[in-house]
Amino acid sequence: MRAENAGRESLPEIWKAIKSEFPYTKINEADFLEKNGSGKTALYSIGKKELQGFAEFELVSGESARLNVVFVKKKFRRKGNGLALLEHAKKELKKTGFRRIILVVEKGNSAAKGLYSKAGFGFRENFPHKINGKKAEKWEIGFPRLTKMAEKK
Repeated sequence: MRAENAGRESLPEIWKAIKSEFPYTKINEADFLEKNGSGKTALYSIGKKELQGFAEFELVSGESARLNVVFVKKKFRRKGNGLALLEHAKKELKKTGFRRIILVVEKGNSAAKGLYSKAGFGFRENFPHKINGKKAEKWEIGFPRLTKMAEKK
């Protein structure tokens, strides 16, 4: 299982998964396609012959990215795919200069919180708004700046 940067050809299938798994999403297909071609998002996928999962990050500031969604199809869950997506995204975002990734998760979503914890994310604070009518938390991970000596290793 290897995550990679998602190509434009995978966008229609990713959109289909978003609409079926996240029906409360307020974005429409045209806006999704435009947003993911704007350079303001980073989209990663896993699965060559069949899309197994994806993660979308929005670039919110010079040094911060926000995880909007990580999704793995049911038949590919519990096999390390979610963690592979997050690890690939962390590596890519760090390489391009991002120092922090934030996310918001439903307070009761223990499966997602377990995944985020394995990937190095930690609880930051209670989120003031609800997700799909449920209480939420803000989590994040930070990357230290490399010193010149550490960069040479």
